[in-house]
Amino acid sequence: MMTDVAVKAGVRFTVLDETLLAGIPLEPAGLAVDVDGRRLPLMRGRSYADSARIDALMDEYGDMPLRGHVAGTEGK
Repeated sequence: MMTDVAVKAGVRFTVLDETLLAGIPLEPAGLAVDVDGRRLPLMRGRSYADSARIDALMDEYGDMPLRGHVAGTEGK
């Protein structure tokens, strides 16, 4: 079973299968996003280099602005 993960870089985010994110250290961003009626915790890269890898995936698979999708805070 595939698991979707919401990841951000800057003020944009995407939802990807966790297998595409293998090897990229992630940490909670403290927010949740609403995508197609699903609330997903938002993750981000642990370092600038990790965020750059996420940004490259967003270039390949598409992304969305955080504005209009933030569903609240997570873990705070």
